[in-house]
Amino acid sequence: MVGQAENGQIAVEMARELEPDLVLMDLHMPVLDGVTATREILRQNPQCVVVILTMSEEGADLFAALEAGARGYLLKSTAPAEFYRQIDRIMQGNAPITDPFAGKILAAMVHRHAHTEALSERESEVMELVAEGLTNREIAEKLYISENTVKKHISNIMSKLGLENRTQLARYQIRHQRA
Repeated sequence: MVGQAENGQIAVEMARELEPDLVLMDLHMPVLDGVTATREILRQNPQCVVVILTMSEEGADLFAALEAGARGYLLKSTAPAEFYRQIDRIMQGNAPITDPFAGKILAAMVHRHAHTEALSERESEVMELVAEGLTNREIAEKLYISENTVKKHISNIMSKLGLENRTQLARYQIRHQRA
């Protein structure tokens, strides 16, 4: 062990100085949360492996960590022998996922894939404009529809894709435009 940080900002600074091969990151830290710290550490040191070590079994936390570039997501309650085995596998380039998390990831992928096809042409147009950063009013003007209709389309899109907010919707659209 080369260091221990009391908050996310210090973790970023230490990672910049020490250039570790592996960082164990908590999600919920003061000053700078673990997802943001993970993203920043990997921006500065892309070859570093970040593994989230947390108490959170929430799907939103898992997805945020993976989207930030974390290579693993382990619970603090993981037995020591299993913890070391998982870290070894991660460092060898594998991505071990425990049963509860594997189920959440698969369910989200199936849900998003199944529902992406179900978007109407108008919903797809609205989604593209949200990703471009347009406000509801600007979208309404561009598509010659009311602002309430735009809000209804956005609500339907988020429901179909299992998204929680406009930012997730924009990130989803941008990510899938490149795919």
